[in-house]
Amino acid sequence: MELVKILQEYCESKQGVKMALRPYGISHDEDFTQPLATMFPNKAIRIVMNWLVTRAENGCKVYLRIPVSEEQKIYETQLAIKAGTMLVKSIREAPKLVGKLLHC
Repeated sequence: MELVKILQEYCESKQGVKMALRPYGISHDEDFTQPLATMFPNKAIRIVMNWLVTRAENGCKVYLRIPVSEEQKIYETQLAIKAGTMLVKSIREAPKLVGKLLHC
């Protein structure tokens, strides 16, 4: 939850979240002005994951929910940060999440 608090502090500051995430994958000005929620999901996820790998403590676990529209399914994966690397610990189908907000 500490990482979430860091992002909330960026939101409340004049700097904003996008400025904090810029070194982790926002390279074009149009990306910088576009909200994360309106980006292609793979691009928004890549930016946040790059940030997490560099900021999270060793052993931190993150759950990522991935919608697959062609299959109308949602998968949940558990990721762990270890020595600056992100490891996939598990991937499972999450039918209870269909139709729910996955990110904001």
